[in-house]
Amino acid sequence: MTRTFKVSIGITKKPYDRPIHFKVDGARFYSDKTVKFNVNSKYILDFNFQPPQILENLVVHESKLEFEEFQRSEDSIVYRTEWLTTGLCKSTKGTRQKLNLEMQIKNAGELKTELQAKFYGEHETQHVCWGNALACLEYECRAPENSAFVEKVKETFR
Repeated sequence: MTRTFKVSIGITKKPYDRPIHFKVDGARFYSDKTVKFNVNSKYILDFNFQPPQILENLVVHESKLEFEEFQRSEDSIVYRTEWLTTGLCKSTKGTRQKLNLEMQIKNAGELKTELQAKFYGEHETQHVCWGNALACLEYECRAPENSAFVEKVKETFR
């Protein structure tokens, strides 16, 4: 039997607790939307699963991250982690980088997604905030029986 669930990923920048931004790039790059980050910065990532799923492993940009259960209800569960962009290089003008997210979900499989990202200098505050504030990325998912992978049915930038 195929299971369906939704995962919403909220990303805020520390220490300001402000959301990150994204912009629509059209067809200039491999994806039409670009999420914006500063290098050498700390971000809080919240993974909200509805209905609740058990997150077993989390990898962001090739770094395995520790996470904790942050909030739970009958309808959802939220896991929280910190992601540091320390050591990442600032994007050059007219380029984008691929940001991989991998989640291993118990009894469902592995969910992989790739964001198009632009990394700005550590203290850059103008360009990194241009565009739309990103409340969350939302994925509607299917976990087919006897499959090791979770399928993304729909991706929404909110």
